[in-house]
Amino acid sequence: MQNNPKKYEVLESLPSNGPMYIPIAENGEKFYQEGFVVRFFKSNGEDWVANFKPGWTDLTFITELPENEILIIAKGMGYIMNPDNETPISTFGISIRHIYNIGNDEYIAFDDTHAEIINKQGVKWTSDRISWDGIEEIVIKNEIVYGKSYEPMSIEGNWIDFELDLKTQTLKGGSYNLYEVIQEPKRKWWQFWK
Repeated sequence: MQNNPKKYEVLESLPSNGPMYIPIAENGEKFYQEGFVVRFFKSNGEDWVANFKPGWTDLTFITELPENEILIIAKGMGYIMNPDNETPISTFGISIRHIYNIGNDEYIAFDDTHAEIINKQGVKWTSDRISWDGIEEIVIKNEIVYGKSYEPMSIEGNWIDFELDLKTQTLKGGSYNLYEVIQEPKRKWWQFWK
């Protein structure tokens, strides 16, 4: 008897024979293009093929989490799956570009503007906005994330340093915080001509 049975297998394409694949998308919609294809092995010995709807980046990632859950990033779109179920436990993101293991069975994922802590239930926490449009050069040390965020207002296209403390969930720096966002007071509907 095997101690650690296989829970998934990444496939290069949709199988040409056998049972029909199950399309997996954020809102349960059916879609018919080939996405990120994974064969799951149920605890009863059966298997099934999932076709995950992709997001908007090139990042593809899959790993096991505690209690039989699997974390999948399908070209930027995130899913938490249990191989015994054909619907996601959670979906998140759409433009995830970076993902890192931060211990305690948690991961931190970055899109172009925010960071999110992911666990077996899905998104545990989302940071304040870090960047206008781009996060790079990420380093994680002693539960602090260091990186650069893109600042599109400069002619040179500067990258601004940021620090994100994972313990206190506080952000220092980042390009989004360089500018005060000013919102005009809302006018009453009858004052639209003023």
